[in-house]
Order: sequence, then C-alpha cells, then structure tokens
Amino acid sequence: MATPGSYVYFQFPVKSLKRIDFSMRITDGPGSANVYWSNQFSFTNGVGGYAGMQTFRGAPDGGMFLFSVWNAVDAKPGSGGSYCKTFDGEGTGKTCRIKQRPIAGHTYDFRLTADGGNWFTVTVLDTTAGTSFTLGSIKTATPGDLSPNPFTWTEYFDWNDKTAMCASQPYSALAVTAPTGDGRQAKITGHKSSETCAGWTNVTVNGTQATQVNGIGNSVGGPLSQSGRCLSADRGTLSMAGCDASKSGQTWTAGSDGSLHPGSALGDCVTAGTPATVAKCTGATNQLWTYDHAAGTVTSRTGAPLNVNTAPGGWSVPKYMH
Repeated sequence: MATPGSYVYFQFPVKSLKRIDFSMRITDGPGSANVYWSNQFSFTNGVGGYAGMQTFRGAPDGGMFLFSVWNAVDAKPGSGGSYCKTFDGEGTGKTCRIKQRPIAGHTYDFRLTADGGNWFTVTVLDTTAGTSFTLGSIKTATPGDLSPNPFTWTEYFDWNDKTAMCASQPYSALAVTAPTGDGRQAKITGHKSSETCAGWTNVTVNGTQATQVNGIGNSVGGPLSQSGRCLSADRGTLSMAGCDASKSGQTWTAGSDGSLHPGSALGDCVTAGTPATVAKCTGATNQLWTYDHAAGTVTSRTGAPLNVNTAPGGWSVPKYMH
C-alpha cells in the first residue's frame, strides 16, 4: 500500500537548468511525528534525487535535513555538522545530512546547483531566520544538468509500521511556492493525493502557490497530561507518569473518528474502562473519545470518562483534538 501523502508537480519552459531554488514552509507542524517534506528532481543523465526535511516521532528536537542522489559515486559534506554516507533500501546512492529539526513557520529554500564535473550541491537557506547551511555535494557517474520537471511531496513514513492507520497520522500543512531556476519560475502543472488515506488529504493551488494538508481532522502528535503528569502507554497498560517527550508511549494522536493512538503502538486505541486500557483498534464506541475544552474532560462515547486512577477533568490534550 502506498505511503499517505500529497504531491505537487512543476514544469520549467526550458530543456535543462544549472540551478533550481525550491521554497517550502511548514505552516502547521505535526508535533511529535514521522513526516517527510521533500523536493524531488532528475538529471539529464537519467538519474535523480531529492532534498528535504523530516521530523521524528518521540523526539521533541528530532529532525533532519537531507540531500540524496540515486546511483551516485561520491559525496562530500558541506557545513559543520553535515555528514555523507551510502544509502540503500529504495535503490542505492549517496546522501548528505544534517541533524536539525525544521521549524514550523520558517521558510526554507533548497538551492540545488550543478557545479560541473558531475557534482551537485544543495544549500538550505532559512529565509525567516536569515541563516543558511550547505548539506553537501554529490557526484553522479556521468555528466548532466538539471531536468525541468521537479515535484514536491509530503509523505508519512509512519507507514513503515504495518499497524499504522489513517486516524493515527498527525495533522500537518505545508505551503509550497513554484521553484525558480536560472532566472525563470516554473509553472504548477498538477497535483495529487496518495490513494492511501486520500480522505485525510487535500491539495489546493492558487497561481504559483500550493498548500498540502495531510491528516485532516486528526490532531497533531503530542501529550495527554493532567496535573503535570502524562498519560503513558506500555503495551496494554495505561499509567500516569512524569512527562518525557522522548517517549513515544507518551505521544498521542487523536483521530478524526475520536480514536486515541499512542505513538508506540499506532494500531492500538485507548479503551474505556476502570481503569482505561490500550487495545487493538476496533472502532467500537468505547474506543471513541471527545474532549470538552471548557471542562477539560475526555469522555468515551459510552459516557465513561478517561480514567487512569485520575480525576475526570483538567486534561490538556494535543492540538486539534476535538
């Protein structure tokens, strides 16, 4: 099954380019979640690559910027903190990376240049902060320039977990501007949503701007807390514990259907009881919850409050939980 996500396609009015500048802004971050936003491109020599950014679930400061090229023969790092290595899995090649979490609300320009001698470089410019860093340079086996038909995508790599569900994918939104290259701006020629979780995804286009929204109706990934302690899932057991944002068992996504999924077991749902437990999601009413913002209560559709030997009210929940 395809990975949940969305795609926007571009076309330049030329046969090849020496430089492309992609512009991306996470307008609404997914919280603690495994999400990948990337720009994919190809070369006139037939190979291709991508450059983008990721956030990680269960790691509040976890994230990465990366530049990868399939079938590459060499790579060298750029700015301090960057590193390059060989990758495999979906093909093989070289990748250069910096461990850094992208900041929601910041605009990032990914500047891809053909340097000659089969080398290509990506520099990331945070135009909001006025800073930049170079991910590195990667060499292809044969000469080539940049092809004129790149595209930008959002993908939820939680889908590597076979228990993941559409309702467990946190909400996020990305704003994209049609890239510029060699003094020209590309046109947006199309867009699509993945067939997987298509009902949770929407892409809108307005001139040279596109917005990709995923996880529609779901919350972002975040804690469920009360009186300074956080709801924690350990296999089928729920408990209240000291808050630790690095623990995926304390990261929750509320689905558009009212389900509550721990980051440590995406196919499990909080199940009403005395006390509440975590069990495989079935869609039963005792696994569907609503949040009363005024009272701070989380209540099952059976009428039972979220009970982990706790008071009924005073809950703080992930953004967009309803």
